[in-house]
Amino acid sequence: MQEQAAALCNSGKAAFFMPLELLDDDPVSEILGFDDGYRFETWHNEEDTLGWFFLDSVDELKITHGTLQRALSKFATSLGRDALRRARIILSCRPKDWSETIDRGAVERTISLPPAPMFTGTSEEDAFVATLHRDRDTGNRQDDEADTDALKIVMLLPLDRKRTRQFAEARDIPDIDGFMDEVIRRNADEFVKRPMDLITITDMWTTHRKLGTRREQLDLNIQSNLVEDAETLHQKEALSVSRAREGVNRIALAMALAKRSSIHADAPSLTRRSSPSALSAEAILHDWGAADRERLLRLPIFDLAAIGQVRFHHRSIKDFLAAERLHFLNQKNMSNRELHRLFIAEAFGETVTIPSMRGIAAWLSLKNDLLRSEIMRVSPQLLIASGDPEALPVHEREALLSAFAEAHGTGGWRGLGFDITQLRRLSDPAMGSAVRKTWNANHENEEVLELLVDMIWHGPLPDCADLAESVAFNSSIDESTRCSAVRALIACGQRDTVRRFVDEVLIHPDRWVSRWF
Repeated sequence: MQEQAAALCNSGKAAFFMPLELLDDDPVSEILGFDDGYRFETWHNEEDTLGWFFLDSVDELKITHGTLQRALSKFATSLGRDALRRARIILSCRPKDWSETIDRGAVERTISLPPAPMFTGTSEEDAFVATLHRDRDTGNRQDDEADTDALKIVMLLPLDRKRTRQFAEARDIPDIDGFMDEVIRRNADEFVKRPMDLITITDMWTTHRKLGTRREQLDLNIQSNLVEDAETLHQKEALSVSRAREGVNRIALAMALAKRSSIHADAPSLTRRSSPSALSAEAILHDWGAADRERLLRLPIFDLAAIGQVRFHHRSIKDFLAAERLHFLNQKNMSNRELHRLFIAEAFGETVTIPSMRGIAAWLSLKNDLLRSEIMRVSPQLLIASGDPEALPVHEREALLSAFAEAHGTGGWRGLGFDITQLRRLSDPAMGSAVRKTWNANHENEEVLELLVDMIWHGPLPDCADLAESVAFNSSIDESTRCSAVRALIACGQRDTVRRFVDEVLIHPDRWVSRWF
């Protein structure tokens, strides 16, 4: 907002930036300083010039226990009625900190805006959308000035691929095409949808020319979202990163164990409603003060879930943090037997992993060798489908592949298909010998064969291209697996073999199903 105010000033307009938390205590003249104060007095004494005021931000004001009503009243008093008519006021706020009833009412009362129909939905996000629809309905007015007094609420939507690229180009990062390809290859789209997240991940790219493993991406995103405003807000009130991390770890584990999706935000600015799907932050962090809990839940690691409730911004982060908390407890005084009971159980005479805890088990297995060994024995596919296989050393990935083939090499179809991104994390050129060894074991289950072919494709594993070739030309194998084998040949650069395959299709089209074409 400061940049926007400066840009307007440079174009000859009267524009001013003001921190709302300062407006809560001081008049406009004392906030602006000498140069801006002089420009403000000049504008104030004019009669027909528009003035632009950027007031930042409602959420920071609430952290200091100020009120929007008082801050805007002081602002309106400093301007006076005549100047207020010429003022164009832009307020900033995080969606989860905006109250459609309290904050909207404060704006309308203090700067004389006509009241709009009240929103009666259950979600603050719905309130934003409803307001946009109201604005759209009035878009055919003939007189533009008739709309200047209306309160408009807009919200930044997640960045799409085109805007992600534009943002990255504006930051002048090296090799834009390589960055965008890496985002796709690493399935890092969830970390480029918000400007602050995108800044963090482009910094990683600029420094390392790669986006790192899934574990590194999550850890970096968590750290960056726990330190926000530590320098610009009041240092004495900002939570330390270590304390904030402890808090989110405890919340994540509590949500996982209680199977809840959101947390009641015990902030005075939010309307509290009872919900069976939400836990109480006060109950989880019972040894924290209310002010610290409120600061924690305002950090950008959380998003609005409903009125008075927040959830983790990225769903994958919850399992990651819960695993981190369990690792801490295991290092303190929690026994391995107690730990394993959270993840593994007996059902109908079979040893199984507990479904709701599988994501956490996969992350914790990266740090706990005993748990990883037990998961490999009971459900090796879990360590492929969840967590970050790439974070395992190559010899551990080889053991995982062997355990999976041993567990599922016989029998029929089980529906064990894996996400492409997870296969990319499992695959590595150094895995070629393990793939060939597993292949030569001659497992009868085609799902094992499908996994090996997909690894050759997504590695890619050029040393195993001959294995993919044998599948591509074998009409007795499932068509989907053969299709993956052709893609593996392309990925491994086997142009001559691919040409030979194309000739085979053209010469004998009757041997292939129509969808291949």
